[in-house]
Amino acid sequence: MAEVLNAQPPDVRDVLLSTSILGQASGEAARELTGNKRAAGILPAVARANGFIQPLGSGWYRYHPLFADVLRLKLSRENPDRVALLHRRAAGWYERNGQLADAVRCAAGCATRQPRPPKRPRPSRETSRRPRPRPRGPYRTCLGAPGTL
Repeated sequence: MAEVLNAQPPDVRDVLLSTSILGQASGEAARELTGNKRAAGILPAVARANGFIQPLGSGWYRYHPLFADVLRLKLSRENPDRVALLHRRAAGWYERNGQLADAVRCAAGCATRQPRPPKRPRPSRETSRRPRPRPRGPYRTCLGAPGTL
């Protein structure tokens, strides 16, 4: 599948990579995401040429699931900063076209993830050898006499 992508001209490759973030792509969406006025005609031509793009009707297309995964992986590896930009553009396009559920989905895709908090240090040997406190008060009777555990 990667061979199919690598054999494409740069403008076709750009359309395929850019629209891979969508569940379904249309010529108008491709034009919005790439900024290429010819992008609307690229999807039908590629759909006629190979079986990895399926026409859904009314100008909409869907990528074969494995091909879509390859495209998204290639996009995130080659240009990771562009992924969030494409999601923002797609969200705006969906919102302008009244497809609010898709707009929200794309907007969620461009959300930046918060960095993980630093890991807590492992206890050193000194801290792990400290004697453990014995239970006091009412908990002492629940746990039994000291040394029975």
